[in-house]
Amino acid sequence: TSMTLITIGVLIGAAVIAALFLKKTKSYSKRTTNSNSDFAFHLVERLSILKLIKISVVEKRETSLMRKLSLKIRDNLYALRVINSRIDLNIEPIVVASAMFIIYFAHQFEHIELSKIGVLMVILLRLMPLTKEIMKLRQTLVGNSASFQAVAKAFDWTYQIEEDINKTGVEFDNIQKGIRFENVNYCYPDKDKAALSDLNIFIPAKKMTALVGPSGAGKSTFVDLLPQLRKPQEGMIYYDNHSSKTCNLNSLRKMIAFVSQETAILNDTVMNNIRFASPEASEEEVSTALQKARAEEF
Repeated sequence: TSMTLITIGVLIGAAVIAALFLKKTKSYSKRTTNSNSDFAFHLVERLSILKLIKISVVEKRETSLMRKLSLKIRDNLYALRVINSRIDLNIEPIVVASAMFIIYFAHQFEHIELSKIGVLMVILLRLMPLTKEIMKLRQTLVGNSASFQAVAKAFDWTYQIEEDINKTGVEFDNIQKGIRFENVNYCYPDKDKAALSDLNIFIPAKKMTALVGPSGAGKSTFVDLLPQLRKPQEGMIYYDNHSSKTCNLNSLRKMIAFVSQETAILNDTVMNNIRFASPEASEEEVSTALQKARAEEF
């Protein structure tokens, strides 16, 4: 019984030693995930502004920055590998020392025959690789925990903003009275300051309303809220007297003509680009749209 307890103690001791590295592993896992994210965002962003980079003659600066981000990923991955390798480096000597101690203790104090000690050692040696593999798997899991959490957070956010465009509700052909915002609040994720705070405004129907303000005042956010591309975190939007929660999204969006500040041109014919939102539009209707947009010449 005493030898069994000693053996279990050895295995637990090895597990405790491995657990000491888990905290560092978790820290470097988070750093690695953040550095990967920074690199990916930076790369995609820079690829979209290649013309600006060239005309500004900042290629060397941008290349240097990309190299720094790459080296940051390399250093964090290297640190993770070092921590993982220390499991073998620290456990192997402990296993050997523990085996010697068990043999000595069993022979000197328990007076166990060498044949029985040999059986015990065989059992211990069979258990150690399994225990070590479990610890390494746990170390690997912790090493990837930050990435798992980032993906899970993204899925949670996706489910939160999932919308049912086919839901039943009030259908619109047009707005008769106007659109009213009541105590509307909206704050972007990871931002301390709200883009819109306690907004109360009425937009009358059949009139032109201009929204003017400095950059960052919340104009784009306000416009995104109108067709419910974003949802108010507090407050309510009313279309005539119907709240946004009772509206049929399809019918609401179909009556809104939306011109984004980001230009989107599809790799398709000019005709199909123009009638993207109304594929059934005739050539005459497309021609009329071109004339109204003053785009028929080009």
